[in-house]
Amino acid sequence: MSEIYGRFSDKGQFLTEALNLVGDLGGAHLQPTKSVGSLRSRAASTYRGDRQPWQTEWIWFKDLTMAKRRPAHCALCGELRLVTREHVVPRGLYPDSKANSRFQRIVIPTCGTCNNGTSDDDAHFRNVVSIAGDANPAVKELWDGPIRRSFGQVDGRRRALDIYALMQPVPRDPSNRYQVYPGRDPRILCTLRKIVRGLSHHHGLRSAVGDDEVFADVLKANVPDEIVLSLQSTDAEPDILTYRYGRIEDSAGLESGWLLRFYERTMFIGLVFESAEAKRRLEAAGELARLQADIAQSIGP
Repeated sequence: MSEIYGRFSDKGQFLTEALNLVGDLGGAHLQPTKSVGSLRSRAASTYRGDRQPWQTEWIWFKDLTMAKRRPAHCALCGELRLVTREHVVPRGLYPDSKANSRFQRIVIPTCGTCNNGTSDDDAHFRNVVSIAGDANPAVKELWDGPIRRSFGQVDGRRRALDIYALMQPVPRDPSNRYQVYPGRDPRILCTLRKIVRGLSHHHGLRSAVGDDEVFADVLKANVPDEIVLSLQSTDAEPDILTYRYGRIEDSAGLESGWLLRFYERTMFIGLVFESAEAKRRLEAAGELARLQADIAQSIGP
């Protein structure tokens, strides 16, 4: 549970502002987006009749999507396939001002199967986490830049309504404030699990961690400061993502634990299991709630 970014303390105010950007409810003012999908459609529609491939946009499209692929083991599934570089922390989480940052972004090799179809969830993750608490300067820049612009794209109305659906009134609060619950959204948790899987590869803990081998949720337990400080600490730019991690030595079925903090306030926990079966076994026994409560005692330095 997180109290939403203060400028949207009124749920109707958020929806009004978002939908003003995308036009009326019928979508009459929506503008087409320059996505890879639209490029594919455009290229396919251009190739007709006796026109040769080099007279169309198809060759350009093929070069755009294939040029940087190379054979290697995918960091997420472990298969030997054609891979491209994938950002572990979605690029959309960074505001435009970070474009010239000297910080080395975390990238891993991933295949098309693992990499495709996640950009929509990545954008949703950014939108929700950006309002899940007080806004630091990076969040304010995101909202006034990429997020607002995204509401003007062809799918902008859907994105706005996705956020609107997550906003819940604070019980017994006369000021009519609202909160969001990122841990209740499967798309948020799916993106978070993918980030943990990528970080596990990046830090040399284990590669090819399956999605069904990871548990992720909003952090619901207080972890003592002395334990947090004993974990290895790093960041993907301090105002975007800081995280701590460590191997779990004394809990059967578990490999590593992760504490991730986005935009200097929204905390998540991740647990990597030895196998999907180990995770299912602990879930069936009701142990995941206990593990989250005492994760500080389970993670070694």
